[in-house]
Parts: sequence; C-alpha cells; structure tokens
Amino acid sequence: MRSACCSCPVGLHGKLCKHQYAVFSTSEDALQNEPLLLDEEKYEIARVALSARVPDVSFYQPFLSTSFSVNNSIASTSSQETMEVLPPAFQSAETPMDIPTEATRGNLFESVITNMNELHIEFGSSQEGLSTLVKRLNKVQSQGQWEEVLNRAGSKIP
Repeated sequence: MRSACCSCPVGLHGKLCKHQYAVFSTSEDALQNEPLLLDEEKYEIARVALSARVPDVSFYQPFLSTSFSVNNSIASTSSQETMEVLPPAFQSAETPMDIPTEATRGNLFESVITNMNELHIEFGSSQEGLSTLVKRLNKVQSQGQWEEVLNRAGSKIP
C-alpha cells in the first residue's frame, strides 16, 4: 500500500506539503487533494525539492494561452436574438432554482422539510436509515460540514 504521508511536521498532520507535491508531480500520479496552484507557486515548491536542478518558471506555465477574446460579430447578433417564453405547462420541472436570497432561504428550508415529510409518508423510513442520518447530523460542528451535508444529500441518486 502506498502512503501519501510525509515525515515533515505539516505532512504528519495530513496536510499537503511541498514534499508530497514535488513527489506526486514528478511521478505523474494523481493527487487527490492537490490544491490549485499558480505557476510561480509550483516553481517555488519544485525549487525547494530540486534546488539547483529546478527547471525555469516557463516550464510550469500552460502550453496554451488562457486569454479569451470576444468576437464582435457574435456579440452584435446575440443582442438581436429573442427568447420565446413557454407557458408554465410546457416548462421543464427540472429547471435549476434561482440562488435564494435571505428572505427565501427560510421558505426553501421549509420546502426541504415538507419534501422529506412527504417522502417519509409515501415510502416510509427504516430505523437504520434514520439513525444514520441523526448520527451524521449530530457530528456537524461547522458551517462547512453543514454545507457538505446539504450538498451531498442524495448525490448518488441519478
């Protein structure tokens, strides 16, 4: 079994350290928690690991330019386009919801609770499933963990 742990103080606590990044980037293995780094940051990390053998900064820059240019002919024609609005009966029920404002967040949360109650009445709920959900909710201690619960609830349902 290969381990991604490093013996430096940062790596021992499970964080990505400069040594791990250098090893994984040179061995071309996929690194699960690799943060997004700028070209200069990649160069600095490699300089620590490789010292004098580090390639130039240009080595870490992307092959293709990421700048975008707007085509004026496309921009001018898009302003002349019209949008056809369908009656509510023809609109898809799966359109994404608007990002809720502070006023609608309470209503949205009430909608979640209502939907859960309806699904409980329709399909029932197992004791094991409910106790697992309660355990997970009791473990939440930060806003990030709560967002994780909200964003992953039912994520495996197609």
